[in-house]
Amino acid sequence: PYPALNFLRIGNGIPGVLSDVHPAMGYFAASPINGLRVIVLNSVIFGHNYFEVDGVKQAEAGNTEMEWLADQLREAQAKGEKVYIAMHIPPGTDAYAYDNHKSYTAMWAQLPNTRNSWLKRFLRLNTQYQSTVTGIFFGHTHLDEVRRLYDSTGTHITEVAISCPGITPQHNNNPGFKLVYFDSITTAPTDFTTYYTTPGATRWADSSYSFSN
Repeated sequence: PYPALNFLRIGNGIPGVLSDVHPAMGYFAASPINGLRVIVLNSVIFGHNYFEVDGVKQAEAGNTEMEWLADQLREAQAKGEKVYIAMHIPPGTDAYAYDNHKSYTAMWAQLPNTRNSWLKRFLRLNTQYQSTVTGIFFGHTHLDEVRRLYDSTGTHITEVAISCPGITPQHNNNPGFKLVYFDSITTAPTDFTTYYTTPGATRWADSSYSFSN
């Protein structure tokens, strides 16, 4: 069954999955090891290119997912669990647009409105559950980067999010992947190693790559 986790099946459920209330929307929570809850967000729902499926409006889909995230964090804290949050599109500024001298652009759409955006809600949740959330991981940017996440006032750093670089050479980046190491007692990430190679093609084909760290 998907997702394929290294976890024994119990009964008829998917191994390790704690919550999969909206499988069509692609977000769920799982427990790969005792005491660690991995919350997998579908942050494409929050993005600027949302495609309406089955009549679900973006505001409705995003609000439902954000409420689910709040419930998951509340439940994890109550059970004394630590949390990793994984997603595709990260929160914050579009660094690519900024680097190309374009005006400020947020990675997530400003819905439902600019005063009560999903970004601000996410930052507030990270502030509220700062001692519970021990790792945030994302992709999308095709860069090897870290992102400082602030509280909703923009004055105090609450988390540092870690990217996974793109494995595809589609955007002429060095294809890469990342291994993250964590403390087996606290589950806090301790280090990571990025493996990369020079682009050998601009599309997927029969090319072979050798990666070095």
